Amino acid sequence: MSLNPCPLCESLETKFYEHAMDRVYFRCTNCELLFVSKAFLLDKFEEKKRYNLHENSINDLRYIHFLSQITVPLIARLKPKSIGLDFGSGPEPVLAQLLEKKGFTMSVFDPYYANNPNVLNEYYDFITLTEVAEHLYNPSKEFKKLVKLLKTKGYLAILTLRTDSVQDFKNWHYQKDETHVCFFSDKSMKYLAAKHQLSLELLSDRLAIFQKNDLKFKKLIN
Repeated sequence: MSLNPCPLCESLETKFYEHAMDRVYFRCTNCELLFVSKAFLLDKFEEKKRYNLHENSINDLRYIHFLSQITVPLIARLKPKSIGLDFGSGPEPVLAQLLEKKGFTMSVFDPYYANNPNVLNEYYDFITLTEVAEHLYNPSKEFKKLVKLLKTKGYLAILTLRTDSVQDFKNWHYQKDETHVCFFSDKSMKYLAAKHQLSLELLSDRLAIFQKNDLKFKKLIN
């Protein structure tokens, strides 16, 4: 039994996985989340200092193209004038700005740059987490909160690189960011869907779109 419980499914059945970038990683045998041991998590001051280095901008065409991975498939699923929340919007909420230009009403929340708790008391047609899930220290708590904010038939779109095709974790660029502390697999996403009674589409190795159902939960995942 591990002294490092899984921050996603809270299982104690976790095992040492890797030592990389001077950090120790564990793997959950239940939901297959890879995560950094608590001893290596940054404090809030150090975490924000690294986030301040981000330079994403609405004028950066490469970043706009990157965001198209989530905007294009999400917009195809949304009704006109849908209301959304960009959770973990960062220093400049570029995704929210893009979606507003498409006619959607957007709220943003970020613990460091847009810490407005009032937006977490509303209900939304969709919620986005773009390169956010891998930063969460307590994904179990965060996802429980976010699912409650979704209206029936609402979408939760998560953009984060998954681990299934990673052959060399120690040299994987994604884990070399000190603010990246948990890494999801396909099974991790399927766990989330089953846990919260959501349907799930895995559209790429980075994009997962969940939908909140209005019927009693039935088996949705093969």
